Amino acid sequence: MIIRLYPRELARDYVTIPAAGTGQQPFLLRDGPGRRHLYHANTAGKLILRRWDGADANPVDVTIDSNAGCSTPHFEQLQSWTLEGVYARDSVARLARSKDRGSHWTLATIPGTYTATTSVTSLGRRVLLGYRSSQWYVKVGELGSDGVTFSWCAEVSLGLTNPQGQGHLAARRDGALEFVYLDTDSVWQITVCRGLGKDGVGTWA
Repeated sequence: MIIRLYPRELARDYVTIPAAGTGQQPFLLRDGPGRRHLYHANTAGKLILRRWDGADANPVDVTIDSNAGCSTPHFEQLQSWTLEGVYARDSVARLARSKDRGSHWTLATIPGTYTATTSVTSLGRRVLLGYRSSQWYVKVGELGSDGVTFSWCAEVSLGLTNPQGQGHLAARRDGALEFVYLDTDSVWQITVCRGLGKDGVGTWA
């Protein structure tokens, strides 16, 4: 698979990014003028950050996880220079964090068995959606006083009808969460949750 990007801030007309071999969709994050972060699993299944540090800069590849089998990356830029996101490997959800804009990463596992993940920060908490056995589950994580460790609630089923393991979670400005997912008829569906509790309980409709 060849992916072509057309960001206005990049000097060239387009950038060709090889991302073949895993069938995984990449995740693109904008990080200020001229800066782009592309997260993807390479042909060996390793999780890679391809980073452009300016409009005229050549891309630099940084390995986030050197183990094979990484998939479904979803990352965010938090305060200051911090980048944080989740992905799946070996049926385990994993959290990656960098405090130097992607040069160095620390990795942690998230309790549960999931073959696909998507995540977002909402109201100071990290909300994870994980997929296994034809259903999506939600977990809410709160960051501890050490600024590193998360405590996670028990998983709660979203109760969706026949979902596939492809989806994207986003936080709206009004505090609601939107989840777009593909069902078994290959039709994209959307469900919204308002007032998700720290115990993972909320109504998705």
